[in-house]
Amino acid sequence: MLRLAKAGVSGRYLRLPKRTLVAALAALIYFVNPVDLIPDVVPVLGFADDAAVVGWVLGRIRQDLDAFRAWEMGESDVIDVEATLTEP
Repeated sequence: MLRLAKAGVSGRYLRLPKRTLVAALAALIYFVNPVDLIPDVVPVLGFADDAAVVGWVLGRIRQDLDAFRAWEMGESDVIDVEATLTEP
């Protein structure tokens, strides 16, 4: 989800729906923010609510994540080469 958000924000991945980008960014911000519904200083429960929010968002954006992974795998196989003509 972090790679998806980074690629979406940077403009590398243009097929990302805005609602998916917003949901992913919101979940990541919620996860790293120590002040949320149940503060992270509360043992176990503090991280459980973070995990629940991230899990819920992952479930909602699963198809977009799968499409991003497929795009990411396809992009890694592309070699960017510029053709150069030389005269004999």
